[in-house]
Amino acid sequence: MFEAAFETTEKAAADAAKSAAALVKVAKQLSHAARDGDILKLRRLAEQLRIAGHEASQAAEHAASSWRLTEDEVRAHLRDGFAAELIDVARAAGLEIRRLDDRLVASPSLIRALPDQRAVQIDRRKVTSLRPSHLVRLLSARRADKPRFRPEQFIEVLYVATKTLAGPDGAMSKKLADVYRVLTLLPGSRRDYSHSDFARDLYFLERSPVRTTKSGAVVSLPASTGTKSSRDLFTFVDAAGETVHYYSIKFEEPR
Repeated sequence: MFEAAFETTEKAAADAAKSAAALVKVAKQLSHAARDGDILKLRRLAEQLRIAGHEASQAAEHAASSWRLTEDEVRAHLRDGFAAELIDVARAAGLEIRRLDDRLVASPSLIRALPDQRAVQIDRRKVTSLRPSHLVRLLSARRADKPRFRPEQFIEVLYVATKTLAGPDGAMSKKLADVYRVLTLLPGSRRDYSHSDFARDLYFLERSPVRTTKSGAVVSLPASTGTKSSRDLFTFVDAAGETVHYYSIKFEEPR
């Protein structure tokens, strides 16, 4: 829907630009004829200029009215059909995009439609360019970028949250769902930092060489029988299309 609509407007705008260029060309020729005093050329070019001006006006009007989608239709498509269209366009271009909770994953990027803002969110960035083929090129390019994720900072955040949960018994092995609840206590924080965001950060941490906090505690993300159920499970899709799951976290304090 979006791809075809944008293509139609792009073509109409290109036709308008071509007509405008033809108008400019004839106008310059007319100017040269007047400068040289060539009355025969002047009369002929004046008529050509009228024709070119009419054609340019028609092309401009066509281009201006070529975008037919209403604001309500744009919002509805972003809400209900955009994800499927983006996945299809990406697949045709050789990029795998998968659904994950309320978002899409083009690893390592997370994409979420923002219907009311007529935009999408890619990771933490708001993007108002909605043509699927453009987004696919953008997402493909982001794969080559070095992630801005800082594992040294994230492991410290996880350690503090786990230590907060440990309480008097001091047990430093907790469900990640409980850790996530501690990290998103502030109102609205779960909207800004979703389950998918947390799962991606866990994936980045696991793939990084960082395992030790500043105090010397060593982190691990052990498998658990809890992974048999989707409840309290954090899931991410890597660049190869493989699904990875995270359920619990453990810190071993230095002795």
